[in-house]
Amino acid sequence: MKQRIDVSQLQELNPEQQERLRQWWEPEFGDVFIIPENGEEIHAVDRSWLLIIRNDPRFLPLLSVGQCIELLVDKNEFKGFHKSQTDGRFKVYGEDHKHSMTIYDSSELIDALFEDVKSIL
Repeated sequence: MKQRIDVSQLQELNPEQQERLRQWWEPEFGDVFIIPENGEEIHAVDRSWLLIIRNDPRFLPLLSVGQCIELLVDKNEFKGFHKSQTDGRFKVYGEDHKHSMTIYDSSELIDALFEDVKSIL
């Protein structure tokens, strides 16, 4: 099972969405992030990076399953998910800005969650 989004998914965000993601993200030890100007160079947050990241807006997190759920809960947009017994696909239930129910479907939970995250950033 894929545990976090990949760089290509992060690149799907427009600059405004990237900025909203940066504002939400509070870096912690073990988080994984990229420096967009350096392409696909991936780092994990450790003591040396923590102070740098908190004071520099260039960094973007490669969100984990838990971080996606946390962001959706923080924005009051997460309604739950389930895995289909028939095809093994995940369905993530959310709510759009008009308070209409949304459903994101993927074979990977993180991909369905990130589709919901993109819709609210």
